[in-house]
Amino acid sequence: MERASHSEEEDGERQLSRLLRAVCGDDAPGLARRLIAEYGSLAAVFSVRRDQCSRIVKDTVAAEFLSDVSESFASALRFEVERAPIITSSQTLVDYLHLAMGCASSEQFRVLFLNSAHALIRDEVMSAGSVTHAPVFPREIIKRALELGAAAIILVHNHPSGDPHPSKADIDMTHKIASAARCMDIAMCDHIIIARMGWVSFRALGLL
Repeated sequence: MERASHSEEEDGERQLSRLLRAVCGDDAPGLARRLIAEYGSLAAVFSVRRDQCSRIVKDTVAAEFLSDVSESFASALRFEVERAPIITSSQTLVDYLHLAMGCASSEQFRVLFLNSAHALIRDEVMSAGSVTHAPVFPREIIKRALELGAAAIILVHNHPSGDPHPSKADIDMTHKIASAARCMDIAMCDHIIIARMGWVSFRALGLL
């Protein structure tokens, strides 16, 4: 999910312009162009929080319209994520996570708790922190998994810097949580890092 190519950006502008025309009229193409230039893709625009969006979208009605569309999109994606076993390479899951936290201005650490069939039991933000760090406590994650009766977990956090590649601290922390989970017979399916410029899977990188 790298930054959109030039042709993809143009396609995103056209789609966003058509969507905005209902509330912005002739101003829609210019606004769509500014939003895509700022955030890189149509999907990224829909992941922007209402307060961030209003920095570029000065028209209150247009800002609220985009926010409402984003919330509807998030609800639809969450429904798709919940209705079938979760596969960490699924584009639907990645789109949902990117929409939920890809453009957040501070780090968030969330856990997807799964049952034995890898269906979602609960999606919870376990901690939120600064631009570069969110405190993570393995004991709290395992405790919550036991409370929910989870058989497996997927770790997810975002990198506000835009670079999704894991740091040494990310890798070390992941191994600590994986070790604690094994002791309780809880499978760690993956750790996904989401950023504006893409995403990575620890499983795909061979780090799990």
